[in-house]
Amino acid sequence: MEPIPAGSSPADDKVEHYELGLCLSGGGYRAMLFHAGVLCRLNEAGLLQKIDMVSSVSGGSIAAGLLAVLWPRLSFADGVATNFRELYVEKILAFSQVFLDAPSILKGVFNPFSSAAREVATCYERHLFDGKVPTLKSLTRRPWFVFCSSNLSTGSLFRMSNRYIADYRIGMAKHADTTDNQVRSLRRRDLIARFQAAKDADDQGLPNDATRPDYAATRGVYWSIASKPDAAEPSFVQSAAIAPADIGTSLHFLGSEETIDLVNWGYCASDQALQSWYRPAVPAGKGVPLKAGDVKPGRCAVVSKALMSGFKV
Repeated sequence: MEPIPAGSSPADDKVEHYELGLCLSGGGYRAMLFHAGVLCRLNEAGLLQKIDMVSSVSGGSIAAGLLAVLWPRLSFADGVATNFRELYVEKILAFSQVFLDAPSILKGVFNPFSSAAREVATCYERHLFDGKVPTLKSLTRRPWFVFCSSNLSTGSLFRMSNRYIADYRIGMAKHADTTDNQVRSLRRRDLIARFQAAKDADDQGLPNDATRPDYAATRGVYWSIASKPDAAEPSFVQSAAIAPADIGTSLHFLGSEETIDLVNWGYCASDQALQSWYRPAVPAGKGVPLKAGDVKPGRCAVVSKALMSGFKV
């Protein structure tokens, strides 16, 4: 890898432009399940196969990491992965029952030869990747997956991909000629500002060609777990006692009804945003991915929820 000092901006770096990108936010199993529903809707709409880049953090990186590893095994027909449910969704649902947080912390504390982070990684390898140890270099080139985290040593954003690893304070180690401007532009605040600038330019009748500034040429759609349901179909019907946005961001089983709600709300929230803002228009949704009774927890999942029910995370 080629090291590049912090703060440098090589003259030969050129900003790459992508047609379609996806950002997945964090929040433990809650985020992972919500994003699984989102990915179901994107696949159904024929957009999943068209994604050029995925940027993720925390719980969103669990969803993105599994997608990255499974991507070569997805079977696309007419733009839709026909095996997405059995290959991806079922694995996410199974992993959501793994008791990850408290056991990993305890093992990390009491085992002098391990750490909580190492125990979490071991659980990912065992339960999410079937005993394998995926590497960044083994991931597909398209979509380009960028995993974001916080560097506890520097307090800044740390990015990992099959092209580079980078920290704003330390610098960058590259795998190939590229730039990290794309990741910076995938921050939520900047993205929404760009979406608004593009809409304002469209409203003013500015030409959509090379004369338009880059910051006003990015169109997109934003949705959140805190978005409000509208009258769009398929409609979301909450089954748990609390709303999806109020469910804890834990790494243990969240409950059968909560799991179903999170996946279905991810599907519906993205659907209503796509129907309202995405162009060209996408086909109407076929219906939420999960129905009552689809999530059957094992004994360990039930015990973990009972044990952790007194903690609000």
